Amino acid sequence: MLQVRRLSRLSRLSRLSRQLSTSAHTWQSILIEAEAQVLKFDAAEKTERSFGIRHFVRADVLAHGSLASALSTTVGDKLSANSAVDHVDYKSILMSAFESKPDICDAVAADIERFKVPMDDGGTV
Repeated sequence: MLQVRRLSRLSRLSRLSRQLSTSAHTWQSILIEAEAQVLKFDAAEKTERSFGIRHFVRADVLAHGSLASALSTTVGDKLSANSAVDHVDYKSILMSAFESKPDICDAVAADIERFKVPMDDGGTV
């Protein structure tokens, strides 16, 4: 039953991704690939180990509603980890920039699309 719902969600995401902006379209395709990977891990759970990748995909990809959210969290966490100052909210700064200038995420999405390797060809999420 869970797999039927996920497959239904994949189909819905696929239809939606054809109607969105560059960054939203790219994010939807990333979500579709991430969902497919989680389904593979769930199906192979008894015979293969996911080595934490399933958790990573859920926490760092599927937990975000947009490319801007994923980027601001990932980059913000990296900046915070390397900062001597702990009171700067890098995630909020980045999200504010992405919201005020959506073309930033569209440019990132264009780069992702340019270098993306399809999952069927051995690529990774």
